[in-house]
Amino acid sequence: MVAADLRFGIRSFRKDAHLALLVVFTLAIGIGATTAIFSVVNAVLLRPLPFAGADRLVVLWKTNASQGYPAYYVSAPDYDDLRDQNTALEGMAAYFAQPLNLTGHGEPEQIYGMFVTPSLFSLFAGHADLGRVFLAEEESPGHDHVALVSHALWQRRFNSDPALVGESITLEGSPYVVVGIMPPRFAYPPFFDLQGGVHSRPPDVWLPLDLQSGKILGMDISSRGALCLEVLGRLRPGVSLAEARAKLDTVNARLEQEYPETNKDWGVATVPLETQLTGNIREALLILLVAVAFVLAIGCANAANLLLARAVARHREIAIRSALGATRSRLLRQLITESVFLALLGGIVGLALAYGGTRLVIQLSPTTIPRLAQSMVDGRVLAFTLLVAALTGVVFGLAPALQASKPDLVEALKEGSQAAAGGFGRLRLRNLLVVSEVALSFVLLVGAGLMVRSFIRLRAVNPGFDPHHLLTVMVRLSPERYPDPTLRTNFFKEVLHRMEALPGVESAGGIDGLPFAGAVGSYTFNVEGQPELPPSERPLASYHVVTPSFFGTMTIPLLKGRGFSETDDRLHPGVAVINEMMARRFFPGQDPIGGRINFLDPPASPVWLQVIGVAGDVRYGAVDQTAGPDVYTSYLQPYPLFQGYYMYFVLRTATAPGSLASAVRHAVLAVDKDQPVDALRTMDEYLSDSVSKQRFALMWLSVFAGMALALALLGIYGVISHGVGQRTREIGVRMALGAQPSDVLKLILRQSAWLALLGAGIGLLVSLGLVRAISGLLYEARFSDAAVFVAVPAALMAAALAAAYFPARRATGVAPTAALRHE
Repeated sequence: MVAADLRFGIRSFRKDAHLALLVVFTLAIGIGATTAIFSVVNAVLLRPLPFAGADRLVVLWKTNASQGYPAYYVSAPDYDDLRDQNTALEGMAAYFAQPLNLTGHGEPEQIYGMFVTPSLFSLFAGHADLGRVFLAEEESPGHDHVALVSHALWQRRFNSDPALVGESITLEGSPYVVVGIMPPRFAYPPFFDLQGGVHSRPPDVWLPLDLQSGKILGMDISSRGALCLEVLGRLRPGVSLAEARAKLDTVNARLEQEYPETNKDWGVATVPLETQLTGNIREALLILLVAVAFVLAIGCANAANLLLARAVARHREIAIRSALGATRSRLLRQLITESVFLALLGGIVGLALAYGGTRLVIQLSPTTIPRLAQSMVDGRVLAFTLLVAALTGVVFGLAPALQASKPDLVEALKEGSQAAAGGFGRLRLRNLLVVSEVALSFVLLVGAGLMVRSFIRLRAVNPGFDPHHLLTVMVRLSPERYPDPTLRTNFFKEVLHRMEALPGVESAGGIDGLPFAGAVGSYTFNVEGQPELPPSERPLASYHVVTPSFFGTMTIPLLKGRGFSETDDRLHPGVAVINEMMARRFFPGQDPIGGRINFLDPPASPVWLQVIGVAGDVRYGAVDQTAGPDVYTSYLQPYPLFQGYYMYFVLRTATAPGSLASAVRHAVLAVDKDQPVDALRTMDEYLSDSVSKQRFALMWLSVFAGMALALALLGIYGVISHGVGQRTREIGVRMALGAQPSDVLKLILRQSAWLALLGAGIGLLVSLGLVRAISGLLYEARFSDAAVFVAVPAALMAAALAAAYFPARRATGVAPTAALRHE
């Protein structure tokens, strides 16, 4: 039966091939776009992580609501206690991300290292392709100079030599024995920043995390105040997330009582790993999936309108089949089979479009989206496409089939029956479909409009400095090669002088933590003369170490006092520059110049810094995050907090910044031939990356809104054009009775305007809930955004009238005598 219906449908489509191709093309656009976005959603949100028990892995964070920290890292002692005292997790692991200098085997290179406890590999079911993973005893002092190498680094740096296992590589100037080569897709553990973002660069090497000594490359992480570790755990079988949270809260409460100086007001948060991985992009992807579903719905409405137009041409055929005994169910099956066949053809073409669309999404999307590169048209996506195509065929074919399968036999069999061909019910349905298209387009256009306004505001935000014509480079010194602070200071000073002397460089400066480049260290502090608070209640401020030329190079204004000079060195008392926000909050109603602050407990180390200047606020975390309290000190005065291993150099150039990259690299190598550099990027690139999530959502929402508008206008054109054809006799009568062409034009344009107005009204009601749905992607939503709700219907109305103008214009050229002979 179905095969016979299909053969009959194919024969009938041969007679009306252009309409069939138009339906297939319309559906292919909607199905292809939907499949492309679903392939991304499938890879990022739906596909399970590639190891057993991934759904039971959780991330543990420290939290402090009173100080505004919804998520912070964990100290080594707290990790030990949470691991040993909890009964909810069957395994825990800690890790610490750290850039490392790799020397030997070619040019010096800065790679991405991960210090991990050996228990991590059991959590991820990780095994080495060659060799082995870490042993439990290798996290203890004296046994920790072993390394695991990533498959990518093994190929790129060591030519895939299997003999590397058992050999030594030089990291930070010390030998590490390679005990294993990890599989190609092993990129764990993920490094999360404090804003919930995921570091897109996978580890190059893994090293054992030595928690017994509390040292990482000379850094002391043994105190409870050193919140620096990321922690993962696996839920015990049968333990729910809620139960685990309750049990960990009990352990944390006990730690608060035992260590009030450091743990008071600090809680613990437990987040599923899959949620943590996709938290920053989940909302944007789901919104885009809904948006592309709207495009598909509009495509379905257009296809339904085309089939309704085809049903008008087939009204006599259907009436004859009905008169010869065909039941309505038989006619329905025939018509639905034809529509499903067209939809499946659209799905096949859509799959081809989806393949290219998925590649395009990957290329144009930020690299910080986890697992984005794994997006592909796999079995699940193929099944989704076929299901969508089949459902689409039923959805867009049902309404025309119901209309066409119930003909008025008496009227339909009359020669030239206009009633049968047109029909009020059929016209009403076509108008309803157009109204729905306009409403859906309205919603997408409003969403795109709000995103555009939000993005414009975001790009107009002053980050606190001029980001243009700034080249940046990061240099990290090895503690083994530069153990003495004086050696590190002299190295940075020499490199800075060489960079300042480069042709095309107007000025150069340095800072230990660049804006938008990652986490900046925050520490508790005291203000002299104000009540001393216990450590857990002290305020936090971000701590920066800069060169004297930093403020001028970055164009950060000095609002009061002075900046640093070359005489602010270790031979003179410690000084600091604070930002305007810190001056307002902690020196209210007084001049902060001359005030003193201390980041360390005075009994332990009473090292005070005297405030000599107030600088403008700078947004270090992200453009959409307001500035917090900032304290700057000079790199010539090594404060106990500053280890002096990192420095981001910033160069303000008179030429294109990228053209100086090679010269900058050679300036560093001229001071130390074994010193690698990293992050040779412009500040504009950092700034662009900080708004990548919003740009991603804006770009694709705008694309889908444009597609929706084009399809809606095509629908309006089709309805008006078909209506003009059906009303040729009526138009001829009107003109024969004296109607002017302008009257006919107004009549038809008025119909288009009413359709657009009705659709816009429905779309407006739906859009009122849209703002809340996308609020997480909007920056500083304002009352002025109401202009979008005015501009969109105005633009829709103009576009609808433009789409209707051409068929309306054609109608005015109808000769009355020809129109009266039309039927």
